[in-house]
Amino acid sequence: MKNVFFKPWVGRDYDSGGMFGKKILAVGEAHVCGADCPDCGVDTDLGCDDLNTTGVVQNYLHNHSGGWSRTFRKFERALYGDYTDDLKSREIWDSISFYNYVQRAMTKSRISPLDEDYQKAEVPFFSVVDKYRPDAIIVWGQVLYNNMSYDAWTRNEDICIDGHVGRNGLYTREDGVQVPTLCINHPSSGFNWEKWHKIINHFLKTLPK
Repeated sequence: MKNVFFKPWVGRDYDSGGMFGKKILAVGEAHVCGADCPDCGVDTDLGCDDLNTTGVVQNYLHNHSGGWSRTFRKFERALYGDYTDDLKSREIWDSISFYNYVQRAMTKSRISPLDEDYQKAEVPFFSVVDKYRPDAIIVWGQVLYNNMSYDAWTRNEDICIDGHVGRNGLYTREDGVQVPTLCINHPSSGFNWEKWHKIINHFLKTLPK
């Protein structure tokens, strides 16, 4: 993979689609770290000893602690469509992959990446999709979706259910294969997982067999 500093979490059952029967790649915006290291995101061969995507997901599955864990919990419930316990959480995250788009950690929550961060993130993201070949991509948040490269996206009709709107499109890989993509509201705040499940479920049902 090219220029990937924060390598994705890949569940052990991802290749088979796990409980969903489809390879789903969830895409968040960025990690948060207070260290503010000058080489964060630079040496992609080494990555970071203290912060990595796999470690974040494993920490969530083992502890479910910290305010940020609610974001993961709400997303997994929106994906699954019901309340989840620790065992169900493990089954869900073992079934999917998760990747943070921006390859430089933010120093605080609620800090937005720079335009330069989004631009630098394009090539790493393309390489992740080309390597793991998801059947579907679910993007967390309108801000992130708006800042991803539009050259590779085709817009489809939005999915509108109960006043919620999921932006529906296709991402075109380098080999020309188009991957169905859904943008949902970011699960961190003001996120009704029951309503968003209806949109996600509708989206997944439209995927090619």
